[in-house]
Amino acid sequence: MFGGLCFILGALVGVAPVPSIASPLPVATPSSAVTETTLSNGMRVILLPNALAPVATVVTEYGVGSDEDTVPGIAHATEHMMFRGTSDISATQLADIADRMGADYNAETSNESTYYYFKIPSVYVGVALHLEADRMTGAAMRESDWESERKAIEQEVRAWQSNPAYAITLKMSRLFYGVKSPIASLPVGTIEGFNAMHAADIATFYHTWYHPNNATLIVSGDIDARQALVQIDQLFGGMPSVALPQRPVSTLPPLVAATLRDSFELPIGLCGLLYRTPGANDADYGASLIALQVLNNGRGALADLSANGKLLAAFDFGTALSDTGAAFVVGILPLTGSADDAAEFLSGALARYRTTGLPPDLIASAKLKLLSALAYKQASISGMALDWAQAAAQRISSPYTVLEDVAKLSDADIDRVFDTYYSPQHQITALLEPAPLQATPRIDTKGAEENVRYTPSATSRSRTGQYRPSRLHRTFRK
Repeated sequence: MFGGLCFILGALVGVAPVPSIASPLPVATPSSAVTETTLSNGMRVILLPNALAPVATVVTEYGVGSDEDTVPGIAHATEHMMFRGTSDISATQLADIADRMGADYNAETSNESTYYYFKIPSVYVGVALHLEADRMTGAAMRESDWESERKAIEQEVRAWQSNPAYAITLKMSRLFYGVKSPIASLPVGTIEGFNAMHAADIATFYHTWYHPNNATLIVSGDIDARQALVQIDQLFGGMPSVALPQRPVSTLPPLVAATLRDSFELPIGLCGLLYRTPGANDADYGASLIALQVLNNGRGALADLSANGKLLAAFDFGTALSDTGAAFVVGILPLTGSADDAAEFLSGALARYRTTGLPPDLIASAKLKLLSALAYKQASISGMALDWAQAAAQRISSPYTVLEDVAKLSDADIDRVFDTYYSPQHQITALLEPAPLQATPRIDTKGAEENVRYTPSATSRSRTGQYRPSRLHRTFRK
């Protein structure tokens, strides 16, 4: 949950613009355009027809993430191994099929879910569905493949660890959630965890959680919903549902005010005020989104700190899981400033809002901005699919449910939520002074992006050395 913060802090050498909300905004897809059903085996299916362009996105979201890790990083390892072939196709053949479709494909593991996507010309939706059905039940999970994939996934971890903000992010996360909470660990995993893992461990995790009754299949784009549903039922409907284990229960301790003081291996320092905010399932979630937008308004109190030269930049960054969220009010220090000064400036700005209430004109502006974003994002076929996957991960019925009543929220509702959650009695203050450096570190903010692409050195062959087309290859060539 703190992963995005790590690379945002690392990118602050250039003080890059920061998005207002970490989680995708809900999509204003008309309900009449959504076909939603549940197969007899419990798999949820969401179809989002949109003829904007002859393309489609297929997303398969599984309700399992790093919170269910039995070994640190095993959910992430499972995600990688899902691209290493099945009992029917090899990793080479999977990559070959995807490349021939012209697919943009990848996956991501978060605290609460793991999702896989193919962005493709809509004529190949059936091929993508075949691939997803094949690996939902038939992932091979071979030890030889894991030995190769372990090297790739460890490079991803090292890219995270090379970021100057990594260690500080872990400290803040553990202070914020408690050391024993699974949310306090980053979903990417650890080198030690991967070294302790074997393919058999990953296979056990896969066979425990990867089942149709723990999956949501989303198809958006230029599709015929009726035809797609028939095909989906043929491919997935015969898979049995399996009893899922009870998920680990993580009861978060009350957030007690505390201060973390540390150095930051960058030429500028910063101050962060951290608050626990409502999760996506909380009745106050919508109001918290509006409060966050108010704080980021260019006419607001945080922007004034930058305009007056007290801070280089000030903003609020938020993220949310299903049951809890977090907000980070961040101030970037001038070269001559101190973290304590920044904390005083930020705290003073928030205190004025608690005294006077959030400005009504900024609340109205925030509502308009959120609702406008709904209509804007209808133009993205892949954005719709991924937003529905995010909603499934947050265990809410749709990605725009939370904002359906935004216009009805009163100013008093927003003020109450702001006063409740942005409270100094439940605030973690992170004071991060710049560390002396001989040279400014070069930070590749894309260094830890998920990369599951498989580039073989030779065409996939059977043990006899002859090319062996898989059933999916034969289907594709027809």
